[in-house]
Amino acid sequence: MASRAFTLLLLLPLISAMVFTPPRRVPPSTFTPKPSSSSSHPVPSPSTFSPPEMFTESIDKISPLTFQDFYHHQMSWMEENLAGLKEITETVPAKFVKMENEKKKVRIIQRYFTSDLYRKIRILYYDGGPNAQVFNSLLYPSYDYDMPVLGIDLLQFSHKKHLTVIDFQPLHDDHPPFETSLANIKKEYPELNGQMSSKFYDETQFFSKELLFARFEDVELVNDKLYPAFEKYLDQHHDMISGQEKVDDEKRAVLEERQREYDVYSAERDPATGMFGAMFGKEWAEDFVYGQLFSLSR
Repeated sequence: MASRAFTLLLLLPLISAMVFTPPRRVPPSTFTPKPSSSSSHPVPSPSTFSPPEMFTESIDKISPLTFQDFYHHQMSWMEENLAGLKEITETVPAKFVKMENEKKKVRIIQRYFTSDLYRKIRILYYDGGPNAQVFNSLLYPSYDYDMPVLGIDLLQFSHKKHLTVIDFQPLHDDHPPFETSLANIKKEYPELNGQMSSKFYDETQFFSKELLFARFEDVELVNDKLYPAFEKYLDQHHDMISGQEKVDDEKRAVLEERQREYDVYSAERDPATGMFGAMFGKEWAEDFVYGQLFSLSR
């Protein structure tokens, strides 16, 4: 799912800016790795590595960073809840960690993490000034746990049009048992219970029946509905994976293959490739989508 909703960047006409009510402010976090005995990733040395910082203002110096509080909340949430949390952004080529096209007024930052329960967590923020604001994150469970991928896509265009997707993306075709617990959360937010288009993706593959999907223009929903729903889906995913027993080696191999198939499926269908190509060049875009966004696709 990651970045797939970027298709609206190609399809929606840009409209004039409107008055925007900024979302709640979450204090920026200062990341400190947590101890772990199970993770094999090296801890980047603070003396040689400086992760990209979240923007403090938009590239046009006027537009709001609509989803910055989602970014800061997830960072703080990871620090508070994930044992063995380590930043592994240093292992990613610098050109994919931070990229900017000054002429077209767009820029991206990415950060990568691992923990005892999650083999990879990727966080992306796309700042396109008044044209687009995007927060995107994927949380891949460790292969030791039979859990869905948590996917988050939050997009705003021209200060007004919003497209949002949050889902526990199942790795199996049978009815996922976690959907029952998600249904109770979903009922609280009828404004986020829309129907996803099948133009690029088959919603029967790697999507649950309880995904939060919405298109809306009321910016108040970002604060009032989307933010608390985002918080609850993060908490629910962590609560569920924390209660899981580790799988055996045979099941682990199956989960590894299914996560690979998820990345292949997503990379091949991601409409963002064309948009990234237009902004940063075709070669960069393909390497970014296949090599970074969905790194198991290669």
